[in-house]
Amino acid sequence: MGAMLRKEVRLTAHPMTFLLVFGGAMVLIPNYPYTVAFFYVTLGLFFRFVNARDQRDFTFCMLLPLRRRDVVRGAFAFSVAVEAAAVLVAGAAVWLGAALAPGRTNGAGVDANAAAIGFGLVVLAVFNGTFFPAYYRTGYRVGAAFARACVGMALVAALDVVAPHLVPWLDGRDPRQLAVLAAGAAVYAAVTLRSCRVSAARFERADL
Repeated sequence: MGAMLRKEVRLTAHPMTFLLVFGGAMVLIPNYPYTVAFFYVTLGLFFRFVNARDQRDFTFCMLLPLRRRDVVRGAFAFSVAVEAAAVLVAGAAVWLGAALAPGRTNGAGVDANAAAIGFGLVVLAVFNGTFFPAYYRTGYRVGAAFARACVGMALVAALDVVAPHLVPWLDGRDPRQLAVLAAGAAVYAAVTLRSCRVSAARFERADL
């Protein structure tokens, strides 16, 4: 797996993939739907898969002593690492925003707090649970798989905008927001693990 990750970083990843890791810092923008910050992270991963297709990554991998499921797991490991880095950036930005502008509110969704990170994790879960199984069914329909994921991510973004009007304690600072963060992390972990298994099984059957 270490060799696969090195291959991802050196050969497959697009420069925008690394740049958009810092999209999590968009939680510092006033009156902004913060789930969009996590959408940009998935856009960076989309660029990775477009680049892999254009560079004939599958052809290269099939020439190596690798199982198809190892190729999928390598891509998942890289993607999860990118997403984890983006979540850490977002968390640091939430802390920094609270220090620089305490009491700042967000008129376009959940405030910059733990709940916002929880919603962001759900956005990433929707991407992982939708994009990867759709993509690895064929191994080349990158755009169609990403478009399908965008539908689900847009629904989560809409919920993020509406949620504070239905659940007031999602705004400001409230200990219950940690439960939203924990729930988001649990959803992310469960969906990502299942998606990895489904994607590997589909790629084993794909006609390349």
